[in-house]
Amino acid sequence: LFWLAEGQLEVLDVAGKRVMATVDAGGIIGEMSLVEELGLPFHVNTVRARTVCKLLYMSQAVFHDMIQPRFPAVYAAIREMAVTRARFFDHDDLRNARQRYGILSL
Repeated sequence: LFWLAEGQLEVLDVAGKRVMATVDAGGIIGEMSLVEELGLPFHVNTVRARTVCKLLYMSQAVFHDMIQPRFPAVYAAIREMAVTRARFFDHDDLRNARQRYGILSL
């Protein structure tokens, strides 16, 4: 999980060609790979800096071991964001992402 402290990011489609969204300071990326129920043990999109950025990183272990039990409301909000974003992917996008990372099953 990355928190964008300063700057602006562009979220690209699975092919890495089309800008799907921008993320401004205060936004997060990488939340979909943290929510185990989604079954996405990899990153689906490519993200690139649009401006000079400062990012803060939280590992999956810290997220599950510290945030989930101690801050359930924060965990629930991040989980809901991930589930909402996951609805925008179609099976072809996920299949392409899995192939990119060498994961064969869908």
